[in-house]
Amino acid sequence: MLHLQGNCILNDFNPLGWCHILLENEIERFSLSLAEKARFCSISKQVFVNRSDVIGSDPLAYLIFNFHPPAFGKPSLLSFDDLKLFMKRGNFGHLLQHSLTTIPYNEVAGLTNLEWDVVNVCPFVMSYFLKHYNTLASFSKHVDSGKTISPELHEQLIKRDMYMNGLKLTQELYLCSLDLEMYSGEDFWLNVTKKVWAEYMPFAYEKDTAQPCSFPEIFSDNYPAAYFSNLWAEMIAADVFSAFEEAGLDDEENLQIMGHRFRDTFLSLGGGCHPGEIFRQFRGRDPSTDALLVNLGLSTKHHSQFKVNTQCM
Repeated sequence: MLHLQGNCILNDFNPLGWCHILLENEIERFSLSLAEKARFCSISKQVFVNRSDVIGSDPLAYLIFNFHPPAFGKPSLLSFDDLKLFMKRGNFGHLLQHSLTTIPYNEVAGLTNLEWDVVNVCPFVMSYFLKHYNTLASFSKHVDSGKTISPELHEQLIKRDMYMNGLKLTQELYLCSLDLEMYSGEDFWLNVTKKVWAEYMPFAYEKDTAQPCSFPEIFSDNYPAAYFSNLWAEMIAADVFSAFEEAGLDDEENLQIMGHRFRDTFLSLGGGCHPGEIFRQFRGRDPSTDALLVNLGLSTKHHSQFKVNTQCM
């Protein structure tokens, strides 16, 4: 069983790694542009020391957030959207991957050597747990009354997130395809944009717009010819989370078994094993898009279950 004692992560009280989490940014105006985008997304690199059995180093990681500090006698308050950002963009899943790795070599331990399209799988998995009422209710209370969130309000929040998900998915698929088309051909950018737009979007392309100019992720960010990786990671994460749902999110015994399997695969193997093999070890099959569509409220179909024996070499 995992424990957090001080800054040390323990497994059956044996040290696995170290972490430091700073919730309030003490340096005013630090990374203001990031703070404007998300109230408390991670604002500092989280990996400090990787695991290496050769030199005897344990994983050490830190997360620095820009939570608003308590003020006027009130604690720092988080909305449901804040919690989702904490899970997805706050790198909590990355912290677990880095700290719980069992790979003995620094070059492939934890988050090192991960393929780009699976880097964000664990943060997405963590965010999906907020869809489960008992999970959210276990750590959320009204600041004044102390009451936990009601099942009805939680359901409304989930339904709100599903609003227009079909169009949102269509737009993401358009952007993924546009990115790949831009980097795989030599046609004029406007011709490429109009062509891809017509394949995916249900609306006519506005003739006076230059949509790619508002798509900096593929030109000045980390996603040139790789924008699809985020949607792919979301699909993998949805399939992973569906395994927890099948085990029963309120069945403590089965949930613990599934949690151990998740720890021993996605959180442990890192870049030391091909991500396809890691998924097969966890799920017993190849990934399916079914769980993502169910999660988005676009389908009720679940992938059929079957088991295979796989081993990471």
